[in-house]
Amino acid sequence: SSLRSGDEAAPQEGSASGREHHVSLDVAQAILRYVYATGDVEYARERAWPVVRDVCKWIESRVTRTRRGYEIHRVLGVAEKEKAEDNNAFVNLGARAVLRQGAELAGAVGAEPGAAWAEIAERLALPLDRRKKILRNYDGHRVTDEKGDTPEAAAALFLFDNDVATEIEETTFRRSVEAADGYVGSPMLSALLGLFAARVGDRDRALELFERAGV
Repeated sequence: SSLRSGDEAAPQEGSASGREHHVSLDVAQAILRYVYATGDVEYARERAWPVVRDVCKWIESRVTRTRRGYEIHRVLGVAEKEKAEDNNAFVNLGARAVLRQGAELAGAVGAEPGAAWAEIAERLALPLDRRKKILRNYDGHRVTDEKGDTPEAAAALFLFDNDVATEIEETTFRRSVEAADGYVGSPMLSALLGLFAARVGDRDRALELFERAGV
């Protein structure tokens, strides 16, 4: 789907396809992982670098500098059903990972990374609940209301390289498992719920959620 062509395949409001920023990050991450897995230098130089470079430039154009560092405002996350929010966990963690790996790829192919990529990656805000030591889905997300919500903060921690504290990672995984009964069977991220349970050492719950997810 594309706003340019007039087609729309995203849910909810008509601007949704222009707010699901995670898609470009997902594509860049997939390309980067292909490069790491294959070691294909020619592909990295000719195919991967132009895409990853432009995604990194796009991230740079999308951030807003604030007292918190850098923020990304008004986005939709993975399978989110509500209105656009600020500093979505999946989007911001994905952006940090792509910026860092994009800089590494630049060095590998003899190119120059953007001058601000490292700073943005280092200072990109995350929606942390510091009191509960948990990663929220987005700024203002009420963790107590999470039952049934998309477990995208946990998915972001699992799918993207990150430097989030181990305690916060474990607490976020554990909360997604506790809230899983309200979400399991839904599209997109149900298949990961069993993995989150495994990460926190609950083998029985991991098997149960894996089977209930319908994978």
